[in-house]
Amino acid sequence: MNRIATSSLYFGKKPEKVGHRGGRTSLNPTEIPPENTIPAFKLAKKQGAEACELDVIALRDEQLEDGTIKEGPLVVTHDDRLGRIHHLGSLNDSQPLVKELTSSELQWTWLNVEGHETTVNKTLGTKDYKMDSQFDNTPIPTLESVLEEFPDTHFYVELKTISDFSLRNNGLEKKIVKLIQEKNLYDQVTVISFNLPSLLRVKRLDPNIKAGLDIKLGNPSKKRLLPLLLVIMKMAGIETLLPEYKSVDQALVDNVHQKQMKIAPWVYHETRKEEEVLFPELVKMGVDSIVTNAVDSLNTFLNKKNP
Repeated sequence: MNRIATSSLYFGKKPEKVGHRGGRTSLNPTEIPPENTIPAFKLAKKQGAEACELDVIALRDEQLEDGTIKEGPLVVTHDDRLGRIHHLGSLNDSQPLVKELTSSELQWTWLNVEGHETTVNKTLGTKDYKMDSQFDNTPIPTLESVLEEFPDTHFYVELKTISDFSLRNNGLEKKIVKLIQEKNLYDQVTVISFNLPSLLRVKRLDPNIKAGLDIKLGNPSKKRLLPLLLVIMKMAGIETLLPEYKSVDQALVDNVHQKQMKIAPWVYHETRKEEEVLFPELVKMGVDSIVTNAVDSLNTFLNKKNP
């Protein structure tokens, strides 16, 4: 990552600041809430985020006492299985898959304070973070409640799929399409996923929904397939590539832009200080968005660069 972007269309443009699972780091650690919660998205906005990334899983449908079926909502959580941030019953018990829960059962989940603190300490690169009591009992929110709380915020909604088969994901793709259509969220939501078949299903159901492909190019074979993948994305109307920062170079940025697509690298697998080092290089290359835990640091850097 060493060559400055030459495209006049993108050179000098500030990238969109995207909070990964909300605001997850701060110079004032007492204000750091559990990830993927409404307080986390509030913190990201306070820190200057223009958009947030979050993860959704579809709960299973529930049959009520009168025999009617209550559709399982989309809930905002990252892990396939409960335990790390929220848990059901005792932490000593085997924790269920989130997709196996109903909305009624979700109400009985509890915040795992120790798990949250461990996650934050890893991100901060410290050992002494303790959660502030104001975040006690912070629940897992539904996607609908988050979007209603922040109507002017762009959200990258990652579909967490455990299978290429839609039925095994409780109809996740159909549910996100239905929500976007019923609430007219076309401008607010970009649906993203590491699962290309899942995104293709979304686009087939509604071509007007914005979409982006998450990708980690960890081996040479994947890199060789990237040109073909970009062609498939272009043909399917998937507008944004979200690669891990390690695979981003000027050639990739230029290639994506030449296809009139956007590139939004994610840098959130490093500590806060390690992320800060990456911002100048990514901005020089002309990326369109940066997805990061350290939104406040990115905001400070961009304001210093272009006051």
